[in-house]
Amino acid sequence: MMVGFVMIKKTVALPILGMVLYMIMGCGGLSRNQTSASAPEGSPTQFQEKGEDQEINHPLSEKIYDYNSEDAVWIYRVMRQSPLKVALSPDDRTLYLLRTAKADDNGTLLILDRVNYGITGRVEIGKVPIALALTPDGKELYVANHLSDTVSVVDTATQKVIQTIPVGHRPIRIAIAPSGDYAYVTNHGSDSISILNLATHLVDGEIPVGHWPCGIVFDPEGKYAYVVHHGGQEMAVIETATSLIVKRIKVGKMPMGLGITPDGRTILVANEGSDTISVVDTARLEVVKTVSVGEGPVEVSFSPDGKAAYVIHARSNDLSVIDTNEGRVVATLPVGHFPGSMALTADGRFLYVTHEGRSDVTLMDTEKKSVVGQYDKVPL
Repeated sequence: MMVGFVMIKKTVALPILGMVLYMIMGCGGLSRNQTSASAPEGSPTQFQEKGEDQEINHPLSEKIYDYNSEDAVWIYRVMRQSPLKVALSPDDRTLYLLRTAKADDNGTLLILDRVNYGITGRVEIGKVPIALALTPDGKELYVANHLSDTVSVVDTATQKVIQTIPVGHRPIRIAIAPSGDYAYVTNHGSDSISILNLATHLVDGEIPVGHWPCGIVFDPEGKYAYVVHHGGQEMAVIETATSLIVKRIKVGKMPMGLGITPDGRTILVANEGSDTISVVDTARLEVVKTVSVGEGPVEVSFSPDGKAAYVIHARSNDLSVIDTNEGRVVATLPVGHFPGSMALTADGRFLYVTHEGRSDVTLMDTEKKSVVGQYDKVPL
């Protein structure tokens, strides 16, 4: 039986963690192959009022404080990003959400039918699942389990975990190569990238990179991968044929997420520490422009034609729309408290943004540049 979302208007957020979390950041970046699909039927346009006393407390395990203080703060920051990640299937029919309740418990992959927003499945995965990526054909989904140091492989047809792959320490993001043959997993705790063979479900190798690697994307041909190091101030360029870093590019402070245009010519890097976007020309391999955005940019996504870029800001609780031709912000929209991830429909019409609070998914109409729906938290 499907359980639908309940729409609400007000969101009561958790208290801000203060200056410590101001400096310890989560990571952004989600890449997927996109194919044409229609907009959701019955897209919501009205809200139902709820009382303002509805506050969601996110229970955190005492075990997170067994780690050093920096790690404890990091995990607390990660746990606030609930749902931890959102993605759409290549045909745009299915919405995937990562959820977790306690750091020492296994997380849940929630599977929802996008047309009626009903739950069609729940899959138990590893501890604090923090990133996910679908193969180009949508048959397998890979989930990085931050505290388990593993990647779960989920068969999307059977909705079952078919393999659990040990990777580096604190895996944080996954990008699947355009060929669908392999994936790169950034390991935040071991300053490395694990190379996953998607045919054998084994780790084929490891690439040492900079401090605290985070967001990662491939170019459209799969010749290069680009990874940002949020423990530093750079983006590394990796030649995939040799697994060698061929260039390091200085960007803004504490880069977290990044996105690449469909033609592969431009990369936008979200620098949470400097509240800017670094515009990188991939032919010249240098920053050609810096754009000021909201507070705490964490993730970037592009429209299918590459003419618009969307940037979510964790601290100012909003989203910037950037005209990529002019290189400037043309709109800023509120999207909910502490936004952490987003997924764009294949036609570019609708954007799903996850955030903290009673309503934890916001739906934006990109043509109208307005929020058209907010959805109640899906129960675990």
